[in-house]
Amino acid sequence: AVQATWDDRCSTDELREAILTKFDQPLVFKGKTDSWTFARAWSPVEICQLLGHKRTTFKICPKYGTEAFRKSFKENEAIFETQCEYVEGRFSDFQEWLEDAIVREKTPERITTRDNTHSEKVPERLTGQPAKKLKLEHEGDDNETGKLSKSEVKSPSDNPFSRYSRSEYWAYADYKHMCELCSDMLELQLAIDWSAFGFHGRDGKDSTLWVGSEGACTPCHYDTYGCNLVAQLWGRKRWVLFPPDDSECLYPTRLPYEESSVFSSVDVCRPDLTKFPEFARAKALEVVLSPGDVLFVPRHWWHYVECLQPAVSVNTWIELPSDAHDRVKEGVVRILVSVFATEQETEKEWMNPNEVVFPLAKNIDLLSWALRERTRDSELRERTRELPSTAGSPLQDGISMEDFVRAVTSERVVSCIVEEMLRGGGARGRGGP
Repeated sequence: AVQATWDDRCSTDELREAILTKFDQPLVFKGKTDSWTFARAWSPVEICQLLGHKRTTFKICPKYGTEAFRKSFKENEAIFETQCEYVEGRFSDFQEWLEDAIVREKTPERITTRDNTHSEKVPERLTGQPAKKLKLEHEGDDNETGKLSKSEVKSPSDNPFSRYSRSEYWAYADYKHMCELCSDMLELQLAIDWSAFGFHGRDGKDSTLWVGSEGACTPCHYDTYGCNLVAQLWGRKRWVLFPPDDSECLYPTRLPYEESSVFSSVDVCRPDLTKFPEFARAKALEVVLSPGDVLFVPRHWWHYVECLQPAVSVNTWIELPSDAHDRVKEGVVRILVSVFATEQETEKEWMNPNEVVFPLAKNIDLLSWALRERTRDSELRERTRELPSTAGSPLQDGISMEDFVRAVTSERVVSCIVEEMLRGGGARGRGGP
C-alpha cells in the first residue's frame, strides 16, 4: 500500500521543493484539501448540475464481466481507448443516466463512434439551483437517492446515453481541462487551490477534471512529462502503480499513440502470464483514494486507475526540467507514427481519440521547437554544471526533414531497430519505452 510519510511541520515551500527534486515514491497526503469547501461538495450529480448543458465527449465501455463485455472483448487483454465508444452529450444527460432515470432503449451491439472533430460548445453559467446528492448505494425512496421524478424523465431519443444499460456500461468524462470546460465559470476554477503543496497561484485553470461512473477506468500507462498531484473529491478510486524500473515487465507500446502517454500491453488486473511472463516480476503498489486524499505520482511511474464508485477527482501535472528532453523524444515518436498512420482505418486504430494526425511539415516544426527548447535548457543547466556544454549546437536553428531522415537512417539507429525487431519488439506485447 502507498502511505504518506511527509512531515506536515515543514513549510509549503519545502514541500514544493521535495515534490520537484526529492520524492521518488508515490505518497498519499491527508488533510491538504480541507480548505476546498466548494470543490469537496462536488458529487457526480452536483458537478453535472453545475456544468448543466455544457457539451463534451464521454468515453463509454462495457463493464468487465457483463454480457456486453464478453461480446466485445477477449479475456485478459488490455482495453485501450481506441476500443471504447464515444458520445457527445451534455453533463445533464450524463446525470440522468448516472441516476438511472432514463427510459431505456434496447442495449445495442457494440459499435465504434469515434470522432476527432469534437469541440466544447454552449457555455452555460451556474444555475444556482440546489444540487441533488448521489447516494452511492441506491436504497430508500427516490427523494433520498436524488432520482428524477417521473415528470422529469426524458424520451430516450433526447439522451445519447439511453442506448447504454447503466448496469452493463461505464461512462467517463475524463481529461477535461478546466481552463476550457469552465472558461466562463471562475467560481469552479478558484475552488481548486494547490497552494498547500507550495504551488501558489495554481488553481482550476491548471487542473483537469475527471467524472466517472463505477467501473470507469484508465488503462495502465505512464506520463512522459512531469509529475502528478491527484485530489479525490468524491467517491473512491483504485490506483495500481509500478515503478519505472518495471517498464520491461509492463511490455510498453506506443500504439495507440497519445502524446505523453506510454501504454502497457498488459491487463494489469487480469494478466495473461503465458503471453506476458515477465509481468510476474513487476512490483505493484496499490492504494484506494477516498475523498480528501491527494496522491503524488512521481515522474514515469506506471498507473492504472479505476472508479470503485461514481467518483470525481481533479489533478494537476507539475512541469519538471526533464520535460524539455522528453518533448524531443515525443516529437520523434509523433513523426514516426504519423508517417505510417495515413490510412483512415489505421488512424482510428493507432491514434487515441484526442490526437490528430498533423502533416509532416507541421510535425517537423514541432520537433524543431522542442529541440530549441532542449538546447536552451541544456545551456542553462550547463551554467550550473549539470550538463556538458552545448555552445554552438546546430540544433539552435531547429531541424529540417533532411536532418530527420539522416538521423533515423543512421547506422546506429537502423541497427537498434533491427535488433529490436529480432528480439520480438515488433510483435504485439513487446517493445521498449
